[in-house]
Amino acid sequence: MKNFILTGLLLISTFPLYSQDFDFELEPNFETTADVTAATENYLTAAKWLISSPHDPDNSDWKKVGAYTLAWISATDSFGVTLSQEMLSFSEDNSSLLLIFTAAWGIHALENPEDLDDPAACCFAAITVVLDYAESNESSLENSRSLRKLQRLQRKGELEEWAVDVIPKR
Repeated sequence: MKNFILTGLLLISTFPLYSQDFDFELEPNFETTADVTAATENYLTAAKWLISSPHDPDNSDWKKVGAYTLAWISATDSFGVTLSQEMLSFSEDNSSLLLIFTAAWGIHALENPEDLDDPAACCFAAITVVLDYAESNESSLENSRSLRKLQRLQRKGELEEWAVDVIPKR
């Protein structure tokens, strides 16, 4: 009986080591606008998975989902992600946070269509998600100077103003 229980516990403990089965497709097929549009819900599911998953850029599943979300963002013409050097400073020591940022921007843009023409609103929503993600994954992320600056701005209620300031003016 002990052997059976021990074997069962050992078997259960190895489940996380195997690739996950996803409730979404990870093979991008974005040859036409219709393909991208058809994959919108799939993108939302994948992006939400990425944001809610523990930070592990060495994990093949995390990499696959990140690559898929980035491919969808690059293929869509429903909206664009506006980037500037100052805006990206938070990702200098944590490049994987850029995936979180773009995924969060996409989620916000799709779920708040009134903000499609307001990149500052999308930037604010995305950077807020990045900071929450960084806080919940602090043990696996570098707490860089620029990340700490953004956290200070958030505590002081000045993050939205920062988002407006870093968006390149047209």
